[in-house]
Amino acid sequence: MDGVITLLNLVLLGLVGLTPYVARMIAEAGPTRGLPFYMITVGSVFASIALMQAWVLFRPRLFHTGVDRGGFRLELLYHALIAAALVGLGLWAISRHAPVNGNLFAAIVVLLAASQKIFRRRRRLQISSTSRP
Repeated sequence: MDGVITLLNLVLLGLVGLTPYVARMIAEAGPTRGLPFYMITVGSVFASIALMQAWVLFRPRLFHTGVDRGGFRLELLYHALIAAALVGLGLWAISRHAPVNGNLFAAIVVLLAASQKIFRRRRRLQISSTSRP
């Protein structure tokens, strides 16, 4: 049992438990005022997942032998990028007292998801071409 992973799991559980409160705030205050807080909350969830993945990379005994380390690092990178994008945009909107356009939020999410899918596919093609007999 690793204490750091346990602590990070508790942080993740707390952040996930906070999400309904933020969703209620969006319902009461409206999406333009509540969306930045929601983005920060979801970004924080991704950040805690990225921290767990980073900890596992630095603790080899926690790493299962069947997991592809390159793919795991790529997932870590994307979780960190998603966290930075969501938290950054949310903090920017709060500090500027500016509403977040829902279309901008959707565009960021679609862009990150599409880029992750493209890199996964490219990596899969590279692996399959190098593993031919």
